[in-house]
Formats: sequence, structure tokens, C-alpha cells
Amino acid sequence: MPKGEGKSHETRNLHVSGRGKERDVGIRKKRAHVLGFFSCKGGVGKTTTAANVGLCMAQILNNNALVVDANLAAPNLGLHFGMMDPKATICLAFNGSSRPLRSTKRISPP
Repeated sequence: MPKGEGKSHETRNLHVSGRGKERDVGIRKKRAHVLGFFSCKGGVGKTTTAANVGLCMAQILNNNALVVDANLAAPNLGLHFGMMDPKATICLAFNGSSRPLRSTKRISPP
């Protein structure tokens, strides 16, 4: 088995100092994979591709997938999942008008 395969978590020590005390703290690091879809031209299917790949990954990973529409000017990912008028968006979370978790919605694959 190649190095790192079969392990879902890795523990690393972080040296912390403060209030005159120093200590090592064990931190469990989760592994994640990031996929990005980018094109300078609009209308080529980036959002549709991200929605479909995200849904497939959620099916494979037991609903443990996060899809983010980083298009702050015209985010349309929610439309692919039936969200016509979202109350909070990632743009509102970035400017502090909304909490980041309010800008997320859990969607289960069919």
C-alpha cells in the first residue's frame, strides 16, 4: 500500500505558547481534496460541471462533499439545487453581513 493510503486522519503536534506556558498540542488533520473549475469566458458550463461533480462526490463520499460557488458577481450554483432566492450567500458571509454557516445548505443526493 502506498504511503498515506488507508489513513483518513493524521496527527501532528503544534507547539503553543502563551500566558507563560508552553506545550505541544496534538491536532488531527483531515485530508481533503479540492477541485476547481475555471474559465475566463462565461457560459461554458463551470457551474453545471461543479454541481454535477459535487453531487457525484457526495454520493460516493456519503454526503461528505462541499461545493462552493466562488463567483461573487453572479453566483448561480443554488439554481442547480432548487434554491431560487437564497437568504444568505457566500458574498454576504465574506463581507460580514451573514454567518458562513447560514450561507450553506445541506443537499442530499437522490
